Amino acid sequence: MKFVFALIAALVAAPGFAAPVVGEKAVFDVELKLGANAVNGTLALEIIQVEADKFSIRTTVAFDGQEPNVKEEERGMADYADPVQVEQIIANCAAVGGSPEKVTVPAGEFDTCKISQVGEGAATEVWVARVPFANAQYREVRMTENGMMEITAKYRGDK
Repeated sequence: MKFVFALIAALVAAPGFAAPVVGEKAVFDVELKLGANAVNGTLALEIIQVEADKFSIRTTVAFDGQEPNVKEEERGMADYADPVQVEQIIANCAAVGGSPEKVTVPAGEFDTCKISQVGEGAATEVWVARVPFANAQYREVRMTENGMMEITAKYRGDK
């Protein structure tokens, strides 16, 4: 489960929309593969409180056959980029180390800037897009003591 919370941290820490609004929500279809085994689920992010310098977010992770795991935490406003910054990332994708791509996810097709990173024992890819929390898709691959693990999250919408 700690890898799922790493996914959540990456989705929230990546650029999102500035001045979050209570009720803003994004839902992702998640697939977790470990070796030949796979489990599907959902990840929901929702803004539940906004103050001048911080906001609170509720994260709900639910995998098939398991009870949902709900976590609430405060985040600083610096964790959010404004829509202008998201536009700049997409428009200047190569300059920020990314590659422009169209990606199709359950919510539709989006122009994105795919940004890849390798570090901390994992390879990650984030597709920055004009959607809540600025992530149309996320993928992480890492080696664990039980074999190769892959997490993929695809933006489904706000329901």
